[in-house]
Amino acid sequence: NEGMQFLRNEVNGSMFISESIAPLFPYQYAHSRRIACDAYTSFISNTKYTMNAVSLGWWIGGRLYQYNDPDMMVFDNGPTLDENESRLINCAVTGLYLNGSLLTNAASVAQAQLCLTNAAINTVARVGQTFRPVDGPQGTGAGNIFVRQDGETWCLAVFNYTGNATNETVNLTSAGLPPETFIATNLWDGTTSPATSTLSVSLAGDQAKLFRLAMSNPPQPRFASVTPTGAGTFAFSGSNGIPGWGYSVVSTMNPMLPVAQWQLVATNSFDSNGDFSFTNTWGSNPEAFYLLKLR
Repeated sequence: NEGMQFLRNEVNGSMFISESIAPLFPYQYAHSRRIACDAYTSFISNTKYTMNAVSLGWWIGGRLYQYNDPDMMVFDNGPTLDENESRLINCAVTGLYLNGSLLTNAASVAQAQLCLTNAAINTVARVGQTFRPVDGPQGTGAGNIFVRQDGETWCLAVFNYTGNATNETVNLTSAGLPPETFIATNLWDGTTSPATSTLSVSLAGDQAKLFRLAMSNPPQPRFASVTPTGAGTFAFSGSNGIPGWGYSVVSTMNPMLPVAQWQLVATNSFDSNGDFSFTNTWGSNPEAFYLLKLR
């Protein structure tokens, strides 16, 4: 504790601190902890090794350490394009990019440029939050389906750790998505496909794919009634939400203000019918504006 406190004080916010293969206890002194050591070259075995750590330790990122550190990505010295794609997605799913490619020859530069300039996958990584496994790992292996909700969309990663091509059917309900119709975008190449209750994923050997799923016709929640309940309070109710999905309500007396500056007045989830209700105190304000936001 004394040593780590000294280092943190000396660094004083000027460096990113990753505690390589540290135990959990010094989390208060660093930004991240390496969850899989010496996994740098992008062979599928290293991706599987790292995803084993994600399968069991996804909860560490954002709860103890700010980030999970999946070790450096190295796209040269032997990996295939499918393995490099898998390793890139592996690190986006884990929530941290550290590039260790040699960049000493044209082939190395080309591989790094191909992988590290994918704006759609970079956007997923930039959130810095680890996905959670849909199903836990079996034995000493790694889970192969991972999900994260990003506001009104979901990111879904599917891995094939074997050298043989395979087809994976993802149950979207098991992945925590509502019973809606989605458009699934493959973030590696931008292709799209519809998905309702399941998503069929075709994978080459050693390949992973990362999708962003957006509802093709999302419900439009709306206020239905506002009823005085006495003593300056009003009961609000509405419908047409997504059952079980979270919402928040913000309010202001000046609708010209940016929404980020409106006051939060309620946070809850839609009920099983997609309805919602909350009570708010009117106070001395002659009028106020309310906005319902999906979370």
